[in-house]
Amino acid sequence: MIYGIFGRIGMGKSTLFKAIVRNYKRAIVIDPRGEHAELGVVPSSLDSFREFWNAHHNDEKWKIVLQPEVLARGDDVDDEESDPEQVLAPYIKLLTKHGRNYLVAIDEVDEFIDAQRNNKAIKRLISYGRHWGIDVVAIARRTQEVPRKLTAQCGHLFVLNMQEPDDIKYIKRFLPKTKEFDPFETLPKLVKFQSIHYKVSDGSLSIMTVLPVDEEV
Repeated sequence: MIYGIFGRIGMGKSTLFKAIVRNYKRAIVIDPRGEHAELGVVPSSLDSFREFWNAHHNDEKWKIVLQPEVLARGDDVDDEESDPEQVLAPYIKLLTKHGRNYLVAIDEVDEFIDAQRNNKAIKRLISYGRHWGIDVVAIARRTQEVPRKLTAQCGHLFVLNMQEPDDIKYIKRFLPKTKEFDPFETLPKLVKFQSIHYKVSDGSLSIMTVLPVDEEV
């Protein structure tokens, strides 16, 4: 299953992202901005990740937060502008080689895959994760910023407040309009923490509210 979360900054994308992560017993969080350390264990290097992964990847419950800047320092990568793709590649290779049945949660997914960036490891997770029992949740501010291949495979789309006419026009490619529900009139009116939830399997649309919680993982 792939979940896509889109919307303006400050409208609650991270809150919804964290709620989905907390709903899984096992999760890898890819955290390029270093904002989600509270969600799980934060390895400091490939060695520490490998030690934890080898010991616990078959456990019933675990969560790991991969922060490229932290990992680059721990792996003694000198270049401060090191490419997160290169930093994360060995981690993703290891987790897909041995792990099954967990969630990969990718914050700011457009920092890894967009018109200019082509993170092969992340694209592979999105394209083939279902074969390994891996679900994916990904955040971006705008659907335009991620490849159509990602949005096309989403089983659940969550769209938070949007104001820009071009953004709303673009999202019409993904959200249906029904007699009872016009998502394009609703999007600009959504308040913080509200989202339109489109469940692709049955075509249903609903408005969800997910508030922040102080929950220990």
